[in-house]
Amino acid sequence: MRIHAIPMLVAPVAVLAFAVSPAVKHGRGDARAAATRQPAGLTTYGRVVWNLDALLHDTFGGRTVCLGLKSDDFTTSCSSFAVSGYYLYTFATARDSRFRLVRRKRALVLGNVRPLKVRGAYVSCGGGRWLALEHGSANLPLACV
Repeated sequence: MRIHAIPMLVAPVAVLAFAVSPAVKHGRGDARAAATRQPAGLTTYGRVVWNLDALLHDTFGGRTVCLGLKSDDFTTSCSSFAVSGYYLYTFATARDSRFRLVRRKRALVLGNVRPLKVRGAYVSCGGGRWLALEHGSANLPLACV
């Protein structure tokens, strides 16, 4: 019996163990606000993935999201696996990303990395850095460069 693999673009799965206490209102927010905040103790890569997940949730809500494999653009227009890959969230409740979408008249050139876009806009990480795919890494090699 032969097993055939179907290539899919998925975010790396990170196992995070942290205690979640019952939500108590303290005048600063409710349980939903606490659930959408970035978890404490994330690595640099974990913060990038969390902010990307939050940005995609903020932009697309609960809709299915795909990444164009040639356009490097996140969209809800999913096509064949030769053209786009489904994006699977690592953080299901992430919201209020620190990343921002920026439209540019000229294409962003970052050297040996490919800048990512959401609905045609580049993703700014802040501080003059941009969200990009790095070459030569496993899973979904994201970085702010």
